[in-house]
Amino acid sequence: MYSSEAININQRIRILVDHFTEKNATRFANSIGVVQQRFDRILKVNEKTKKYPLVKQEIIDAILSVYPNVNKIWLYMGEGPMLQDQLHDTGYAYLLYGNPYFNIDFIDGFDLIFNKDPKHVEYYIDIRAYSHADFWCNSNGNMVAMKEIVDKQNDILYGEIYGIVTKGFRTIKRIVQGKNERYVKLLSTSNQIDNTEQEIPISKIEHIFLVLCSIIKK
Repeated sequence: MYSSEAININQRIRILVDHFTEKNATRFANSIGVVQQRFDRILKVNEKTKKYPLVKQEIIDAILSVYPNVNKIWLYMGEGPMLQDQLHDTGYAYLLYGNPYFNIDFIDGFDLIFNKDPKHVEYYIDIRAYSHADFWCNSNGNMVAMKEIVDKQNDILYGEIYGIVTKGFRTIKRIVQGKNERYVKLLSTSNQIDNTEQEIPISKIEHIFLVLCSIIKK
C-alpha cells in the first residue's frame, strides 16, 4: 500500500500510472484526456529548478473522474490508502486507534453516534489531516468526518457544511448568515436534491458539527 508522505503528488501520480496502465504513461495520459507532452512534464524533475512542476487542478480532477476508486486524500496529501476500497483493508481501517467510524447515517442515527457507544463503532480511521475530528459517520452515501463546534455564536464559518441538530430535526446543510447575527440560513449542499432554504435562530441549535471531509463510500 502506498501511503508515504515522503513522496509528492507528482510521484503519487506516477504510482497511479504504474498501477492502472502498467507503467504506460502514454496510455494513462490518453485515458484522462491530457496531451502526452504536458503529462510527461509533471512526472519529471525540472532540470533548471531541480523540482517537480506544479500539478494543475484540472489534471487532478481528470484523474479522479476517470479513476473514481482513487482515494483523493491519498492523492492530495499522501494520507491513508491509495484506493477507496482499501479503506476497509485490514491494517488500515480496522485499527484500535484513531477516530471512531459509525456505519450510521448522521440524520437517522445521531443519538447512537453522539453517545459514542463502542459497540456501534465499526472501526477506527487514522488520517492525520483529520485527526481533530470527533468521529466519522455516513451522509448521502458518503463517509464524513465531523467536529463539534462548541461556541455556536462565534465559531461558525459561513459557507461551510455542517451537521445540525435541533429539537425538531437533524440535517446536514451549508450555512450562511441569516437576517442578523442571531440567525443562520441553511442551504442545500451540491449533492442534495432538496433546494429549499430555511432560516433558524442559532439559539435553537442544540449541537452543530463542522463537516471536515467527505469520502465516497464504496
